[in-house]
Amino acid sequence: MQAHEYAIINTSRTDVGYRLGIPVTALTVTIFTVLGLLELFLDPIFPKISQNIQRAATLITAALIYSIVSWIFRNFAWKWKRVPGILKMANLNGRWEVKGSALSEKNEDWSGIITITQDYEKISIALEAGNSNSFSSAASMFLLPSGQLRLQYIYENTPKPGSGEIYYHIGCCELLFDKDILNASGHYFTKERASSGGMVVKRLFQ
Repeated sequence: MQAHEYAIINTSRTDVGYRLGIPVTALTVTIFTVLGLLELFLDPIFPKISQNIQRAATLITAALIYSIVSWIFRNFAWKWKRVPGILKMANLNGRWEVKGSALSEKNEDWSGIITITQDYEKISIALEAGNSNSFSSAASMFLLPSGQLRLQYIYENTPKPGSGEIYYHIGCCELLFDKDILNASGHYFTKERASSGGMVVKRLFQ
């Protein structure tokens, strides 16, 4: 299972990058100011320490600081409490219990576990059901004015050995999450099998 990029509707990651430049600029100025004051204060007393500060200052650049801040943001800060809402997205990491019902002549019910692995730039959505596994290949998020989150994704489904009439197919799924990102409901559709159905999803805490 390989993570892939996903779209955040109504949010530009480029704009987010520009906004990160503001604290980076402030932090860079602060660091150089502090280093300059230390050098000025220590040079008459501890010239060797002052020289080491000068060497450290030559290694610190705005690009280096931006890289560090950007890495912290991509891996940690985007998940902080209020940040996802500002970015018009949500942290969906974790395991989710799913119960589905196929809209067919048999009206078959099924269940499974969805595992979502996500960072700021990439996501993977894996569903393990009784007779097959599916993995996402593209996805998008859209935060509605109501505060609910709509997740849409395309998946590839591979049957487990001995699954009978099921065969490899591609489908799409749409889920609508509540404001607390604890429950969701939605539907799926597969073109090759001309089948569709409904889904109810609940976050698992374990």
